[in-house]
Amino acid sequence: MNHPPMNRLQTAYRRGFGLIALAAVLSVAAGCTAMKPLAVDNPSELSQQLEVGQKVVVETIDGERFKFIINKIDESGISGEEHFIAYSDIDELRTRELSATNTVGLMLALNVALGAAAVAVGVPAIY
Repeated sequence: MNHPPMNRLQTAYRRGFGLIALAAVLSVAAGCTAMKPLAVDNPSELSQQLEVGQKVVVETIDGERFKFIINKIDESGISGEEHFIAYSDIDELRTRELSATNTVGLMLALNVALGAAAVAVGVPAIY
């Protein structure tokens, strides 16, 4: 089946909304989470705040930085697939968490982007 060639408006619609869809997918994939720092002063409290399967970023007191998913938590430290880090060696620990602020910001940004794309391609306003 032969389709007639697209006019400029149709091309702009496709290009604009394709870019918005791509931006939305990428933003949702990365934008709704935040790294939350946890207090590392008390190992027993820290171990109670952690869960197996949680993504963490750990900076040790000697400056090394590790990113991993926790697969074991015990009284002396945490471990991932390739790392064991004693609580006494941890200078900073951050966990990945869902962020309501990031999610709301993402939704607002997507609405602004959709509005800008609609204006750019000449979609009439609906009131």
